[in-house]
Amino acid sequence: QLKNIGMHTGVELECKAMDGNLYTITSSTASTICKLQGKTVSIPMVLVKGWNKVEIDMEYILSVIGRKFKTCESVKIISSCRLRRIYLSDRRYKDWELPEHLRILPILEQNFQK
Repeated sequence: QLKNIGMHTGVELECKAMDGNLYTITSSTASTICKLQGKTVSIPMVLVKGWNKVEIDMEYILSVIGRKFKTCESVKIISSCRLRRIYLSDRRYKDWELPEHLRILPILEQNFQK
């Protein structure tokens, strides 16, 4: 989860494919279009005001370029945001399926009560 503070921010993931090559997936608020340059995939990130749950499906993105995802080797956060937590999961979970400390809805409810 990251908080939009009105400045450009993003996430850079380095993924290893089954072919052994490393691919970089960059998602940034500065990007406006999806593009592929060599082994780097860039996708736009759109954030709302306040806290955001950002999900990046590495397996799907690599499949689009004809590769099969193996592992995530590194995660870099491009600054100008507040970071609450970051985690990797084996599939996409609904908010109610997550442990309470990982849910975004309680955070949103607290913000609206203020």
